[in-house]
Amino acid sequence: MIITFDSLEILLSRIVRAVDKTIAEDIPQERREKDLETKNYLAHIRGDYLNNNLRRLVAIEGIELHPFRRYGWEGRILIDRENKITIGVTTQANLQVIPRKKDRNCPNYMQTLLRILNGDLESPTTQLSFLPPASQFAPEVYEDDFDSIMAGVLDPNSGFRHCIVAYTADHDEISDIAFYLLNGDFEIVEKHDLRGYIQPDFSRLTASSNHSETTTASTQNVRSLVKLKKKPGIKPTLKSFEEENEA
Repeated sequence: MIITFDSLEILLSRIVRAVDKTIAEDIPQERREKDLETKNYLAHIRGDYLNNNLRRLVAIEGIELHPFRRYGWEGRILIDRENKITIGVTTQANLQVIPRKKDRNCPNYMQTLLRILNGDLESPTTQLSFLPPASQFAPEVYEDDFDSIMAGVLDPNSGFRHCIVAYTADHDEISDIAFYLLNGDFEIVEKHDLRGYIQPDFSRLTASSNHSETTTASTQNVRSLVKLKKKPGIKPTLKSFEEENEA
């Protein structure tokens, strides 16, 4: 085992909590508060909530959250200097798409970190792979990109490894989450299931029940108003109610 997984238990449990809070709490709350006709923005704002949760829940007790910018996009990388690892958090789908995309003008930041920090690692079996293309860029391109990403806070020759926590979300829940150590070709060197770190939160069930009761009560109120509309003497009051809710 290249990574001492047991020493990462507390750190990984906090990362899972940050992802879980984002998926199961923050995004549902965002949808309820905005209540927009379409919600295309949620695909982007999820990353913002996740980075915020990484700052609040994970970047403590010696764990750093390193900011970097890629054109108009801002990213974050966790740095654990005691265990000499960096950790990126992404979706399982994104992790599979990154090495397959062949028309890049520059490396994805994960490609660069894996190439520089894990380039000497070999996969125990070639079957455990995300089927990457051959290296698309010259070594000096990866080196320059690494310097741009890390901005001098990490020496590429200091023995650090880059790791990835990748998750899949389904209906406001984490359906899969795992810890990966990949080599420079995106082949799996180590993989550890993290679903056991997901802690059930019974307060969510209560909140969901309360939301359902509120929705039911609102529906019943509307139905009552419709019935009242048929009775004489009630129509002017009902019209006032309708005007107030047109906006």
